[in-house]
Amino acid sequence: MEIKVVSFVDQARQWAEGIAGMARGFAAGDSEDREPTAVELWSKASPRLEKALSFYDKKDSESLPDTAWLLDSKARCQKELDEIIDAVILVLEACGAVESRKAIRNLQDAITESRKRIGQSREQLLSAPPQVSLSPPTSLWTKSREGLEAAIADEDRRIEEMQRQIGRIREEFRSQLRRISLEVAPDEADSLLLPVQDDIVSMAAVITNVGGLTAQLAHLVEESRELPSHTRRYYGMYLLLVYAIDRIQTRAIEEIDKTYLPKLHRFEQEARQNISEAYTQISRGGPREQLAANTEAGKTTIKACQFLADALRKQRSAISAENDCTRRMLAAAANTYKTVRLSLNVGELMRDCQVAFKALRELRVPRLRPFQNIELKDELQRLAEHMLNREA
Repeated sequence: MEIKVVSFVDQARQWAEGIAGMARGFAAGDSEDREPTAVELWSKASPRLEKALSFYDKKDSESLPDTAWLLDSKARCQKELDEIIDAVILVLEACGAVESRKAIRNLQDAITESRKRIGQSREQLLSAPPQVSLSPPTSLWTKSREGLEAAIADEDRRIEEMQRQIGRIREEFRSQLRRISLEVAPDEADSLLLPVQDDIVSMAAVITNVGGLTAQLAHLVEESRELPSHTRRYYGMYLLLVYAIDRIQTRAIEEIDKTYLPKLHRFEQEARQNISEAYTQISRGGPREQLAANTEAGKTTIKACQFLADALRKQRSAISAENDCTRRMLAAAANTYKTVRLSLNVGELMRDCQVAFKALRELRVPRLRPFQNIELKDELQRLAEHMLNREA
C-alpha cells in the first residue's frame, strides 16, 4: 500500500501569513460546536498568560541572579515561564480537527482490539466442541463452537460500525482543517491523521487561536483608548503568544531531527540487513521464491522510509523558515513590550512625582500662635494686688 504524505509544503508560509487574517478565519469558523470560541480561549488562556508575564518581567530584573540554589533566579523564572507557556499551548491546540483525530485513533485502537479478540476466537474455534456436546455445568466455563462463531460475528459487526464512524469523522476532519487555515486536498487531509503529522495540525491550531486571542487583546486596547494597564497586557501577552508559536515550531523541528528521522534510518538499516541475510540464504540454497519476495518487500520498505524521510526534511525546512520569521517577530515583540513597559513606568513615575509636587505646593507652614505671656502677666497682677493690700 502506498503511503500518501502531505505535499502542502509550499503552503506552509500561509499558516502564519498574518495574525489578523487568521483571526478572521477563526471567526468565520465558530459555528462548529467543537471549535473553541474566542471567549473560551480567552477565559482559559488569559490567567495563565498573566502569570507567565509576571515571570517574564521578573526574569528581566537586573537585581535577580542568573542562578541560585534556593532563592529566585533568572533560570528558575525561565523554567516557570516555559512550563506555563506549555500549558497555554495545550489550550491553544484545542480545535475540532484535533478532537476528530483523537476520536479516529480511539476507534482505530478499538478495531485493533476487536481483531485481536477475533483471532483468539478463531484459534479456540479449532478445538471448540459443539453446543449439544456440552453438559449444563460444563457449558458455563467452556466456549462452544456456536458461541465462538456468534462472538466473531458480533465483533465483525462492531468493526463495521466503527469503520462507518471513522468515515463520518474523516469528512468532519477535512472541513475542520479549513477552519485552522489548512487548505489541503481530500487525500492529503487523510495523511494528516498519521502520527508523524501531529505537530502540523497542532501548529496550525495554535497559530489560528493565537490570532483569535490577539484580536481580543487589540479590541480591549482600542476600547480602553490605550489605558496603561490594558496596553501593557496587550503587548506582553502578544509577546508570550508569539513565544508559544516559537516553542511549538522548535519542538516540531526537534521531533523530526531526534525522533522520526533517526527512527526511519534504523528501519532502513534493518531492511538492508534483512535483504543481505536473504541473499546469503539464497546463495546457500535457501527457498529462493520466498527469500526473493522478502528482498522485494525489504526494498519497498527502504523506498518508503526514504520517501517519508525526504517529506519530513521538506517539512522541517518549511517549519524552520517559518520559525526564522517567528523569531524575528518575537525579537520585535520583546523590544516593543520592553519599550512600552519602560514608557509606562516612566509615565507612572511622572504621575507619582506630579502628585508629590502638588502635595508639596499645597503644604503650608502652620500659623505661629502669638506669645501672650499670660503667666508673667498673672504674676505681675498678683504682685501688684499684694503691694496694694500691704499699703492699706
